[in-house]
Amino acid sequence: MKMMSKLAAVTALAGGMLLGAYAPAMAQSAAITPTIVASLQSANTSPDALAAAVRALVAANPGAAATIAAAAAKVNPAAAGQVAGAAAAAAPGTSAGAIAASVVAAVPASATDVTTQVVSAVPAAAAQVAVSVTKAGGANANPAAVAAAATRAAPSSALAVAASVSKANPAAANQIASQVAVAAAQSGSTTNSGAIAATVAASANVSAASVISSVSAATGQTAANVAAQAAGSAAEASTAAENADATVNAANSDVAAAETANDQADTSTETAEANTETGGETGETGGVDDNDGTEQDSESQNNASDNQP
Repeated sequence: MKMMSKLAAVTALAGGMLLGAYAPAMAQSAAITPTIVASLQSANTSPDALAAAVRALVAANPGAAATIAAAAAKVNPAAAGQVAGAAAAAAPGTSAGAIAASVVAAVPASATDVTTQVVSAVPAAAAQVAVSVTKAGGANANPAAVAAAATRAAPSSALAVAASVSKANPAAANQIASQVAVAAAQSGSTTNSGAIAATVAASANVSAASVISSVSAATGQTAANVAAQAAGSAAEASTAAENADATVNAANSDVAAAETANDQADTSTETAEANTETGGETGETGGVDDNDGTEQDSESQNNASDNQP
């Protein structure tokens, strides 16, 4: 029975690798073969080497970008941000938010770094990446810190980031507005603090006065100045808040893809490890079989000796 189960495992593994090798990528969270996992493990000599391997593998398998990124992050959690950025840069046709969410789901503590790296690679996706990261990271992803990181990496997206992240995390509205306003000012964004305050208030449906007060304290501007800027940006803020709905919905899809990507990364890793272990056990079983044959031969010889006159 033991030999049968081992043969079945090897046969199933071989079949799976063949199917994986020739099946076309169907989605951004497509499965990967154990061979890809082994390549990532072999490349884990440094974060740079692992990121280079991720770029090459994603370029060859763009439909599996999120899964490859998640698997790489599991191989080296300290390189999570770097591999996420590498995957996003190598797969422009894949949702950058799904890649970011997949890596953060694998390594929650990497939320801010992943945001910075992925948004730097795909600036146009800043708002969606930021929301996807806050959803995938849960308690480990501080919405305000993530929004600020996205703003620094893509200053021109400050308003979209503020609107989308506050829409998804209304309880943190004041902190999001404050940190995005500071990040925007520090990174050279042309978006003023009042516009950010007005946008967050509209998107999160919270008190504008409270948000303005928080932004004023964070930026060192007077509340009156921030309020005046907010009043002059009312139309812009309203549009950004409306557009945030679509961004949050897209981020929800990214998080669902991230869950699938992590499941597939785990399965491929387990299969690769099982393949290695099965190879070792098969050799041991062969040794046992040889011993059994030796014992039977000895017994036959003894019986033959007993029958001699």
